[in-house]
Amino acid sequence: MNYYCPIFDITGKVTQIGIFVMDITDYKKTELARMDSEVRYKAIFDHANDAIFLMKDDRFIECNNRTLDIFKCTREQIINQPPYKFSPPYQPDGRDSREKALEKINKALSGEPQFFEWLHCTYDGTPFDAEVSLNSIRQGSELFLQAIVRDITERKESEKSLKMLQELESSILSAIPHAVIGLRERKIIFANNAVEAVFGWKAEEVLGRSTRILYRTDEDYEKIGGDFYPVLEKQQSYSEEFPCRRKDGRDIMCRVSASRIGETLREKGIVGIFEDITERKQTEIAFLESERKFRSLFEESRDAIYITAKDGRFVEVNQSFLDLFGDTREGVMKRNAKDTYATIEDREKFKKEIKKKGAVRDFELKLRKKDGSLRDCLLTVTPKRNEEGGIVGYQGIVRDITERKRIEDLIRHLAYHDYLTGLPNRLLFNDRLSIEVARAKRHQKRLAVMMLDLDRFKDVNDSLGHDTGDKLLKAVAERLTELLRKTDTVARLGGDEFILILTELNQIEDAFVIAQNIIELFQKAFQINGHTISITTSIGIAIYPDDGDPDNLVRNADSAMYLAKQKGRNNFQWYSKQ
Repeated sequence: MNYYCPIFDITGKVTQIGIFVMDITDYKKTELARMDSEVRYKAIFDHANDAIFLMKDDRFIECNNRTLDIFKCTREQIINQPPYKFSPPYQPDGRDSREKALEKINKALSGEPQFFEWLHCTYDGTPFDAEVSLNSIRQGSELFLQAIVRDITERKESEKSLKMLQELESSILSAIPHAVIGLRERKIIFANNAVEAVFGWKAEEVLGRSTRILYRTDEDYEKIGGDFYPVLEKQQSYSEEFPCRRKDGRDIMCRVSASRIGETLREKGIVGIFEDITERKQTEIAFLESERKFRSLFEESRDAIYITAKDGRFVEVNQSFLDLFGDTREGVMKRNAKDTYATIEDREKFKKEIKKKGAVRDFELKLRKKDGSLRDCLLTVTPKRNEEGGIVGYQGIVRDITERKRIEDLIRHLAYHDYLTGLPNRLLFNDRLSIEVARAKRHQKRLAVMMLDLDRFKDVNDSLGHDTGDKLLKAVAERLTELLRKTDTVARLGGDEFILILTELNQIEDAFVIAQNIIELFQKAFQINGHTISITTSIGIAIYPDDGDPDNLVRNADSAMYLAKQKGRNNFQWYSKQ
């Protein structure tokens, strides 16, 4: 920067100009950097997804717009208030909220940043869980506190639901005789107690470890992964036999049936059922080695074994075959293997496979018993040939996997349904809502989302017990399901909260009619465990497309439901921006 300085003579006239040069480059850089930092901070402050407060002298002096959404209040209702104004009297650990808040504030002011969970309240007193980050900011001689608050209510509810689901899954998995192992990126994330019976490892010993410990060599580990994982990327389930090794070093052969959970392995992983088939494999070898030994093993095998002529007529079957198909030996001899297929399509599919490969191993099919019922089975079939190599018959082994398939289906069901009522859970509800909104948009129709909360349900649990409360929730689920159309959805979000999707509404008033029908539905008392229980419900309604996208529909229906609570319960309210 140049400064011009005139020089005067004794008469006062200017005789020359002096120039002084000052380098202010560093000053300008510092000033621009400060301005840029302030602009970026303000952008983050104004548009953050979390609530951000500034405090001084134990009072809020500034907050961003997200704060007003989370705490459901105006800026004037926050400014100059102490932080514990938006907390219940006591925290979940029993400590006084004001005392604990001041302790955190003092630590942060002393230069020790704080990060903790906190039970907050909205302006109307509704509690919610949050994560809080608290740190000090100095501007010149003044010291401020910055608090960042993130609403984690949904995450906490998900954690509770997940814990309950995990406990239920644990009890189911404990009853399964085969090793059930959950994998993600070839690491074990859960295992049932039967892992010890199959592999000799206790369940807690394998958690977090690579699946390498289940196989004999590094070569087996790499080969199995090379065969197994690429197939599961393309299809939902896969079954194969693999050589494995127990903890004590003994080699075993396992039948591994795996199902992919989620769209890709990277998203969810897989669930594998490891069945020790060492004994069965040895039985098959012995069957091929000796006709004499075959006869003994044939009759005593737990698997159904049969021999047919070339045209499919049964020549011989063992007792397990008769038990599986519910028939007598004489009855079976009058039948043909073709009679056991569930459909003609299944029979043609099996014929094509054996013609292509010459033999089939663990081919999954539904087979029909004598009484017409169907069983899920695995077939291992090899042709019997004469000296010229021509096929003269077939010999096969049938394993009934109906129970295992039922368990697999149950595990998949539990991932998407509420364990108590059997209704869709939050995950399945979100999927259906996305689909129905897309359909409504395509056909230019309206749909409604209704949030239901049972009024004073806690009183039922406290006075009559949780067993009665659970049965009441099931009864409510049944009534709601019976009332609505098959095209509508009833889901349970947890606790005493239910949420509905009403599709193809011709007009908004249709949703109000249904809401009134639900209110009237609760006028009839429930008979639970010998108790007559009268309970009402508060309902919030949001309409698509008037009230936003799927996320906003749920949020707005929830807001409307809380308004119904405020208006005395036992009523419904329609969401409006006002």
